[in-house]
Amino acid sequence: MFIGQEFLNDVSQSEYPFVHNNEVIGYPFNLQQALSVYGREVVPDKPGIYHLFYNELLVYVGMSKSLRDRLMCHLKDDDMPFNNVLWFCDERFTKEDGSPNVKKLMEIEYKIIKMYKPSLNTQYLSSKSYGKS
Repeated sequence: MFIGQEFLNDVSQSEYPFVHNNEVIGYPFNLQQALSVYGREVVPDKPGIYHLFYNELLVYVGMSKSLRDRLMCHLKDDDMPFNNVLWFCDERFTKEDGSPNVKKLMEIEYKIIKMYKPSLNTQYLSSKSYGKS
C-alpha cells in the first residue's frame, strides 16, 4: 500500500507512472519538495520498500526498517543520485510482535531488483546469498 498519496497534490510528480504487471503502482514524486512542503513526517517511520528514480529511470530499490530514516540518509549521500521516489508499506512487512519482518522485506526487494535491474543495485545481484533463506 502506498502511504502519502494524499500529500502529493502540492508536489511535483512524474508524468510517467511506475507500472508493474500492467498495473499502475504510482507516480514517482519529488522527495525534496514533499519534505519542504510537509516535513519529515510525510515519510512513514515504518518498514517498507522504496524505489529511487533519476529522471524517469529506476536507479535503486531498497528496503528499510524505517523508510523515513533511510530516505533521509539517501538525501545526504552524494553517490546516490535521484530526484523522485516511491515507497510502499504493507502489513506483511511487520511481524505480529510489531518488529520489522526483514526476511519478507528482503525477499520482495530481491525480486524487484532481479526483475528491473536498477543500475545502482548491481552489486546485490551478484551476491549468492542475497534474498535467500
